[in-house]
Amino acid sequence: MHGRKHLAIREDILSSEDFWWLVGFLQGDGHVDRRNGIRLISTDREVLDDSEKIIKNLFGLGSSFYIEHRKLPQKHKIVLDVYSRSLIQWLDSIGLRFGEKTWKVPRLPLKLFCAYLGGLFDAEGQVILNPNGRIYRFVIYSANGTSLRAIWRRMIEFGLECTLLRRKRYDKPSIHSQLEVRRRQNLEWFIERIGKHCRIRRKSRCMTPELLPRPFPSQATAVHPHSTESSSSPHLGSHSGCLIRNAHPFRMGLTEWAGEDLNLRPSPCQGDVLTRLRRRDEAS
Repeated sequence: MHGRKHLAIREDILSSEDFWWLVGFLQGDGHVDRRNGIRLISTDREVLDDSEKIIKNLFGLGSSFYIEHRKLPQKHKIVLDVYSRSLIQWLDSIGLRFGEKTWKVPRLPLKLFCAYLGGLFDAEGQVILNPNGRIYRFVIYSANGTSLRAIWRRMIEFGLECTLLRRKRYDKPSIHSQLEVRRRQNLEWFIERIGKHCRIRRKSRCMTPELLPRPFPSQATAVHPHSTESSSSPHLGSHSGCLIRNAHPFRMGLTEWAGEDLNLRPSPCQGDVLTRLRRRDEAS
């Protein structure tokens, strides 16, 4: 029964920012079941309400909500199920891939890429604030280091300075990657282009120009040599966009990753550093 639901796909769907936001969110916080359909999971009801409307508008499909109860102090998870094998087949037909470590980054122009990244940031992103309440950094986490590296490359092509790091937590065997955006000029770029696509209010309300770090008086302006922006754009960093500048000592708990070597490992002492890093982020 689930597989027979008819798709009413809009003709302009591949140029829809809502569609690419949904793809990013599904790759980050979703699950694709080829026998039934797609499942979106979040602790924030508003993002699933938006997803339900987008799916209805783009595909003409209905959705079902469920609650996954968890022990306190963890929040209950809200699940949005869309039962349609036809939808899965169509997503396959346009080359999209999903799965925790197998999702692929679509090649998109800047406008649609920003919508896609907004969905991924809603799913896997974090806004980290300084103790003074101003933005310290934006972070996107993933177990799929290859795809996160593809996003890092694409962001540099668009003129954003960002850092790609790999982390091996002492209490977990798997290696995860994280993409960081720091410094006022880069944070401002991210807010202007990605922030407007974020649909989780607890994140979007922190992504405002008023919360940007105060600029340094001597801060110069320049243009990233590979930027697609005009020469009047703000400074977005140099070509080596993954190099650590003004490195904070807590960053020693992460392994910088810009090359092809997938066997990099932190030093044995870095577990305690990562613990202090997590505690500091939670305290802020």
